[in-house]
Amino acid sequence: MHITLYYFGKKFEIKTLLKIKNDLLKLNKKIFPVYIDKFNFFEKEKQTYLYYLYPSKDKKLKNVNSKLKLNYINDVPDNDYSKYIPHMTLFKIRNFEVYKKYNEEILKIITSNLGEIKKNNSFKEINLYAVDSKFSPEKQIVVY
Repeated sequence: MHITLYYFGKKFEIKTLLKIKNDLLKLNKKIFPVYIDKFNFFEKEKQTYLYYLYPSKDKKLKNVNSKLKLNYINDVPDNDYSKYIPHMTLFKIRNFEVYKKYNEEILKIITSNLGEIKKNNSFKEINLYAVDSKFSPEKQIVVY
């Protein structure tokens, strides 16, 4: 699992990739703990489509996101949020009608495990991932 900080475009020039690599090296020298303490969901067209865990009290991740947004401007729609929420995706809902039948049970499982999750530092390092969302589960490869 990973905490999403920023979405980059699909293709990079070598110069940009090297800049990202150098920025990651600098950021990783200043690593800090992050504790996940909440869960929530994103909606599209007033319908739940993705559940996530997140650290509600961490401003440092929001600062990292702000710096990335300023230094790597792109047109990825997922960056067009009014307020950045550092999040760890639990699952995406592919069929809402099927999901509705199990909603209460799923929420009980998440809630009952959140207490244990809260105790652990969930942050080790910042990496650049290449993700292919056409697959389920998504294919994720660490680039740097």
